[in-house]
Amino acid sequence: MKNLQEVWPKFLQLLWIPVLALFEYFRYEYDLMAGFRFLLLLAIVFLVYDYLQFKKHFSFFQHALGHTPATTTLLGISLTLAALDYDLAKASILMMVLGDLFAGVVRKTLVKEKADHWKSFMACFIGCLIAGFLILSNPVFVLIMALVASGVEARIFILDDNLFMVIFAGLAGQILRFLAF
Repeated sequence: MKNLQEVWPKFLQLLWIPVLALFEYFRYEYDLMAGFRFLLLLAIVFLVYDYLQFKKHFSFFQHALGHTPATTTLLGISLTLAALDYDLAKASILMMVLGDLFAGVVRKTLVKEKADHWKSFMACFIGCLIAGFLILSNPVFVLIMALVASGVEARIFILDDNLFMVIFAGLAGQILRFLAF
């Protein structure tokens, strides 16, 4: 039962899928700027929440490292959507959602030590592959982006890994696309 209590928060990652769907709705129904205005409004809500949490803590670093994953994830999503080709941005966001979810569930249920283990890396990689193939048709792009996202998930400990997972996976896909043409 303890594992279930530790695992269920990882499923909150799935809430980024409706955020992406709402961005898509505003993008198609109105224009691209309406989608970014929606993300900006969401960022303001997260920042107000973070500010209220900050007032409870003495150390800024304690707060920044422990209480802002939604804000940093939204920053990564926004930067990726703004800077990269749309299909690559969507793929990298979905890779972050499913890869982090799979890795978190495996880490909380199957891995005993605190440090990331090959099992959680492989779970993240499988989640990223699934997400990548839902959006992209090029297996080389999906494979490279999934490897980059999984590597970031396994190695980033200082800040929220979701920020870097989205950006680096999308950037890897964008570089591959640039080199392919």
